[in-house]
Amino acid sequence: MQNILGILKWTLVVVSLLFWLLVSLANQGLKVSFKLVPNSFEWQSFPLSSLILFIVTFAYIVFFLISIFDNLENVMEKRDLKKKISDLEYELKELRNEPIRKGTETDNIIQEEQKV
Repeated sequence: MQNILGILKWTLVVVSLLFWLLVSLANQGLKVSFKLVPNSFEWQSFPLSSLILFIVTFAYIVFFLISIFDNLENVMEKRDLKKKISDLEYELKELRNEPIRKGTETDNIIQEEQKV
């Protein structure tokens, strides 16, 4: 199942990159002014196709970094759950080694009443 999801994910990435590449090629001759930081980083004549590819690339990088952090969170949660399972297995093993009681308090009272 993971292989299918991985193939699907990369197929969507490639299709979306091709779509944005076609959009940028369609706007190849257009130039716009681009202000990354006003009064610091400004371009008066910036190709629109490059601007589109720059923005899409930046978005992919940001979402890739977010997915890495999300994956790290999942790995840490998985490790915590494995530790809890290990602790519970140890506790179960210790309980198996406990001797079985011959009777509870309630059983002892019932037996005494039956004797009388």
